Amino acid sequence: MLQVYGDLTFLLSGLLDASILWTTARLTHRRLIPWRTAIAASIGACYDTVAILPSLSVLWQPSCKVALAAAMVLACFPFGSVRRYAVALGAFLLVSFVMGGAVVAVNGFAAGAAWAPGATGGKWWLQASAITLLSAWPLGSWLMLWITRWRRQRAFVAAQTGRLTLWISDRSVTWIALLDTGNHLTDPITHAPVALCDPLALKTLLGEETVAGLLESAAAQDRLARLGHDPLLASRLLLIPYRGIGTEKQWIAGIRVDGAQLESVQGRRMIDRLVLGIAPQPLGNDQYQVIIHPQCGKEA
Repeated sequence: MLQVYGDLTFLLSGLLDASILWTTARLTHRRLIPWRTAIAASIGACYDTVAILPSLSVLWQPSCKVALAAAMVLACFPFGSVRRYAVALGAFLLVSFVMGGAVVAVNGFAAGAAWAPGATGGKWWLQASAITLLSAWPLGSWLMLWITRWRRQRAFVAAQTGRLTLWISDRSVTWIALLDTGNHLTDPITHAPVALCDPLALKTLLGEETVAGLLESAAAQDRLARLGHDPLLASRLLLIPYRGIGTEKQWIAGIRVDGAQLESVQGRRMIDRLVLGIAPQPLGNDQYQVIIHPQCGKEA
């Protein structure tokens, strides 16, 4: 026969409810107030302790569980607006589902699936030790926060990047471009915006042999000499003044392109004038291959 101790149930449930509220606050960028958190966790702990009584099996109904979540969220976070409250409630329920799944997963991995029939309305209980619960809960919380941060980072990168397609005669290439407001490079003669590209990304456009030669020396004059052997590029080459963070003013090799097209979250735009500047060193980021001038992203 399954035995449940009320004091341990209250203590363990209170700790787990507090961790759910903490994770919810992190997800929704809400500030936790200690006394409100303690009250909300106590509400959940009392509910779980009373719900184990056979005569109160109705408390296991989904509607009762949702009502409990609504009360806990209302007790923990100040009511600012209906929208903020709904977001907090949705996050609380989502975190509860994820952490509950983490408990089942860890328990099944550690000791195998152990379920026993309960006395409350034919429900089944998951037999898990306190150590399993306390170890699975931080895992579920970390997983939830990590996924959220990853999605936010991807969304931020997507908002700051686009697809840049450029043409040089019959050659074309498409890169992931970073819309960087700090890139103010322009052609000193025509004042055309300069897109700073990773030399490694030029393999598709110029060939591996040419790129290997470019990487041997970062000096702009040496790179122009190597690029000048290509009849298609000879009349398009130029020098661009360049200064990176923590470096002295120098020159980089540039190539005038025939045309370019930028696709971003704001739409699609043709760029009539663009100079492709070759960075002295690889950009060191696999999420984009070229940094474009902010002028290129205007009205995109």
